[in-house]
Amino acid sequence: MSSVYEYDKDTLNMIKTTMYKIDGKTDYVVESDKDTGKQVKKTNYQDDGKTISVITEYDKNTGNIINSNK
Repeated sequence: MSSVYEYDKDTLNMIKTTMYKIDGKTDYVVESDKDTGKQVKKTNYQDDGKTISVITEYDKNTGNIINSNK
C-alpha cells in the first residue's frame, strides 16, 4: 500500500490521508480537522477504488462516531 498525506499550511496539522492499494486504486480516505488534527471523516471504497462503500463521520472534539452509512 502507498499513501498521500496533506497538511494545513497554517497549523501544519495533517488534514487528509489517502491510502492506495498495491494496484493504485483508492482504499480509503481519512479527513481530519485542521485545528485539532483529529479525524472527522473516513471514506472507504469498494475494490474498484471509485465506488464508496462506507462513510463514517466523527465528532472533532470527542472522536465519537456521529454518522455512518454502514
